[in-house]
Amino acid sequence: MKPSTLDQLFDFAERADSGRPAFLDLSGRSVSAPEFSRATRRTAAGLRSLEVRQGAGVAILGLNSIETFQTLCASGLAGLVAVPLNLRWSPDELVYAIEDAGCEVLAVEAPFLALAEAIRAKTDVVEEVILMGPGEAPEGVRPLAEVSGEPLALALDRDPDKDVLILYTGGTTGKSKGVIHTHATLMAAVEISVQAAFPTAGKSCLCAFPFFHIAGVIPAFARLPQRSTYVLVPRFQPDLIIEAVKRFGVEELGFAPTMIQMLMADEAFDPEDFAGVKRILYGASPMAKGVMAQLQTKLPWVGLTQGYGMTEAGICAFLDPQFHVGDLARTDAAGQPGAPSVRIQIEDEAGREVPRGEIGEIVIYSPGVMSRYQNNPQATAQAIRNGGLRSGDLGYVDEMGVLYLKDRIKDMIITGGENVYSVEVESVVSTHPDVAQVAVIGVPDDKWGEAVHAVIVPAVGKALSLEDIQAHAKERIAGYKCPRSISVVEELPLSPMNKVLKHELRARYLKMLEAEPK
Repeated sequence: MKPSTLDQLFDFAERADSGRPAFLDLSGRSVSAPEFSRATRRTAAGLRSLEVRQGAGVAILGLNSIETFQTLCASGLAGLVAVPLNLRWSPDELVYAIEDAGCEVLAVEAPFLALAEAIRAKTDVVEEVILMGPGEAPEGVRPLAEVSGEPLALALDRDPDKDVLILYTGGTTGKSKGVIHTHATLMAAVEISVQAAFPTAGKSCLCAFPFFHIAGVIPAFARLPQRSTYVLVPRFQPDLIIEAVKRFGVEELGFAPTMIQMLMADEAFDPEDFAGVKRILYGASPMAKGVMAQLQTKLPWVGLTQGYGMTEAGICAFLDPQFHVGDLARTDAAGQPGAPSVRIQIEDEAGREVPRGEIGEIVIYSPGVMSRYQNNPQATAQAIRNGGLRSGDLGYVDEMGVLYLKDRIKDMIITGGENVYSVEVESVVSTHPDVAQVAVIGVPDDKWGEAVHAVIVPAVGKALSLEDIQAHAKERIAGYKCPRSISVVEELPLSPMNKVLKHELRARYLKMLEAEPK
C-alpha cells in the first residue's frame, strides 16, 4: 500500500527497516529508522500536549539536522502544520510568515535563539518556543526533551486532505507565498521521487538543499521507504560536502547548479575524493553548458540526473543519466514525468494544449500539486486551472515526450518583435572560458523595445569586453539573441536557494540609467 498520510509512511518505514542508519551527521551521530520513528513520535506526543489549537503552525528555524527533520515530521504526526522557515530572512520577513501561517509554536536550534527573541518581540502569535538539539534553553524556552512524551500512537486513519506542511516560496519577485501541502499531496510527491529512484534504495545520499526547500524535504522523506542512508550536513558549504563524501563514502548527491559550480571552484576540491559517487541529481535551475562540461570532465564516471519541479508541485520530472551522454544526450532538456501519475502539458494562454514542438506554458497535472496558497485564494485561482498547475515556465515537449525549459515567462526578452530566452543566451555565454557566471536580462531600448543585456562574473584574473562576448555568442546563436551590452560584476545577487535574483539586476540597471546625465 502506498502511504497517503505521514502516519502511514512512518508505519511502513518502521516495519520495513533495513538495519542501516536512516540519518547520520558530521558528528558521527546516527539513528536507525525505528529509533527515528520512536523519537519523532515522542516529540509528536509532546507537541500534541501543548495548549495550542489543532492545525496550528509550527515554525521551524533550524539547520539540516536530525532534530530539525524530527520536529518537522513530529508536527505532522501531532496534527499540526510544519512551517520550516528561510534562515536568511530578516525578523520582519519571518514574522510575516509566522503570522500568515498561524504559527503558535516556534522551534529553533541554539544559533537562532536571539532571532527567536527578536521575533517574539514583534508578534504575539507565538505561544511556545522550543529549543531543538543541544544547548541551554533560556527562560521562556523549553528544551525538546522536556516537551517529548510517551511515543504517540500513529493515527493511520488520519484524513489525507488535512494540511501538514507549508513551504514559503523564494520571493524572487515579491512577497513570499505559503504553499500548503496536505498529507496526500506530500506523500504523492514523495512517491514520485521514489518511483524516479532518488535516493536509490540502499544507497547513501547527501542532499545539500535546506529543509525549507521542497528539494530538501522530499528526498529526506523518500529515504524512509527507500531504506537508504541520508547524510546530513548543516548547510551547503564546499568543505562540509567534501568532508562528508570522504568520511561516509556518499554515493548520491543532490545540488543546485550554482552549488556544483562553487564546489568545483573550491581549492579543496579533488575529483579523487568523489571516486565513490555514483550519481548527482541537480535542480532548482537549469545547468549552464559550461558548468555541465566542466562537471563531466572532472567527474566523468558520475551519472547525472536533473530534477524539474517547484515548491507547488514537488519534483515532477527527471532527466535520467542516459540523456546526458552519447547519442541520446539532451542536456538542454528538463526531463520526463517522474511517474505515470504525472502529466506535463504545454498550453497556450487559453489553456489549450499546443502541438508537440511548439512553445507554451508548462502545466503540471500531478497528485503532488499543492492544495492551495495560504490566505491567498486569488493567487491559487491564477495558479491552478482545470486541475493543472500553471508553472510560469515556458517550454515544449519533443517527439520522445522529453520536456524542454525555455525560460520563465517573466524573464523572456522581446527584442524587435523576436522572442529571446535568457536561459539559452546564458547557456552559450557560460561556455566562454573567461566567464565564471552569467545572468541575462532584458533592458529598455528605444529602438528594439528591449535589448539583451548580460551581467557577467569573470573568471579569476580575466578581463572581458562586449566584443569578446558578442564574437563568442555569434558563432553559436542568432545575432538578435546576442548581448547588446554587458555589465561586469564581482558577484551575482542570489536567493537563499542560489537562484539569481533577476529582478534585482533589472532594478540596478534602471537605477544606473536614471543616474546617467540627461
